[in-house]
Amino acid sequence: MNEQVNQKVWKITINKVVNAKSDLYKSGVDIKEHKIIGISDYKICIDNPFFSTFHYIKEKGQRKSSIGNYLNEVSVSIKTREDYFGNGVFIDLYSTKKPTKSILDKMVVAASVKIDKEYGFLFNGVKKDLHDMVDDYKL
Repeated sequence: MNEQVNQKVWKITINKVVNAKSDLYKSGVDIKEHKIIGISDYKICIDNPFFSTFHYIKEKGQRKSSIGNYLNEVSVSIKTREDYFGNGVFIDLYSTKKPTKSILDKMVVAASVKIDKEYGFLFNGVKKDLHDMVDDYKL
């Protein structure tokens, strides 16, 4: 709603990788700065190597699509049967706000809720590892 071309966007990634079989994903916290390079009536595009796009909400009160990716929305993926990339918990956020400890904590909480909902106590060690990574990360 308030996004503008050349506005900064931070990609914040928190990964806990188990049995990594590729260099594509590594455990830890990673923050990269990007910029918005285009805004259409329906999409926002940023300047990362993939020219990632996000659904655009033009008007207040407009409903989000269930299949859309949006800025400032935490994405959590839990992989348990991946042969090539490895297994683990992968948390992403493209944020228009500068990264802070509270944003990182919000991301871990989102992952913890999903872990509790889908796997219960089986992943308690992973939740602790995620919290420790965020606590140890220096902004």
